[in-house]
Amino acid sequence: GSARSAHGVHLADTLESCRKHLGNFGGHAGAAGCSVPVEEFEAFSEAFIAEVDHQVKRKDTSHYVYADALMTLEEFTRDGRELMKELALFEPCGRGNPSPRFEIQGAMVVATHKLKEKHLEVVLRQGESYVTALLWQHDQHPAIQVGQEISLVARPRLDDQFHFNEKRNPLQLEILAAEEAEPVQ
Repeated sequence: GSARSAHGVHLADTLESCRKHLGNFGGHAGAAGCSVPVEEFEAFSEAFIAEVDHQVKRKDTSHYVYADALMTLEEFTRDGRELMKELALFEPCGRGNPSPRFEIQGAMVVATHKLKEKHLEVVLRQGESYVTALLWQHDQHPAIQVGQEISLVARPRLDDQFHFNEKRNPLQLEILAAEEAEPVQ
């Protein structure tokens, strides 16, 4: 069989710890493959689950935020109104039905502004597209610095303070997590 890893689980190490129950195996942290003799399958399953549990318990996964899909700022600015209509079909959102989250990779922080001394308004640029994003309950973030390229997980929202006679875009992003973008190789 073959496997792909989740955050915090090193598959090659996991299979190594189950070696006595395996035929052939190999891989790396993120993906691996193995053959399991039929008579060893039950013992392998128990050993594999125990090792994964051990690895995950050693990691702090409370800060991970997962995204439902990738999106670019261009897609959001071009298709945002239609996207908001489609996302409304998922409502009501809340416990048990969280609102959809999108990952945006490689957005440049163009400007930041503190709101009410406890929130951060951020202007992001990707290519020719600009979007305002909000980080609630934080007036700073180590990755969100002017001139820094970041990756973020966010949920789209309409600015409830928007007045239709204004020229700015009512579409915004609510930042749920951000980190410095990985360098392109």
